[in-house]
Amino acid sequence: MNDLFESIVLIETDDNGMVTEADIINQIYFNNITPYSLYNQETAYTIANIQAYYNNKIIEYATPTIYIGVKGDVDLNGNVSVDDASKILNYYAKVAAGLNFLEYAFYPDDEILNNFAYFLADIDTESKIGHDTADMSISVDDASYVSSYYAKIAAELNIKWDEIINNK
Repeated sequence: MNDLFESIVLIETDDNGMVTEADIINQIYFNNITPYSLYNQETAYTIANIQAYYNNKIIEYATPTIYIGVKGDVDLNGNVSVDDASKILNYYAKVAAGLNFLEYAFYPDDEILNNFAYFLADIDTESKIGHDTADMSISVDDASYVSSYYAKIAAELNIKWDEIINNK
């Protein structure tokens, strides 16, 4: 399954002018490229372009840019820490106060980087659009999850995010 798009429609016209449409989302692939295979652990986060394929052929101009980072790492330094939890709480407090989105954004001068940081900060609902919606938002819970994760990692415990979220 392709997580970048909900559907991709291929429209073809045959020799008689008959137009057909087919949803080909499940037939597009990235040649076994995964976020894990692209992530450079020597840097805080990775930005990469990947080539899309369909019917064993390269799809021209289909090279989405992807951002890969560490879940919970809001300041994008490559580590989950108390500073990240603090930034999440600061964000939440400003949202609760009704401030303008750009005034409380993680990276107000870079919309894409801001959306990426938001995605990494939204631990439980993982909103991909970069701001709160009715069913996805950054909350005090996200800061709590980050704090719990950091504490367990600092204690040298092998912990997964699902365990943090499910133990709340």
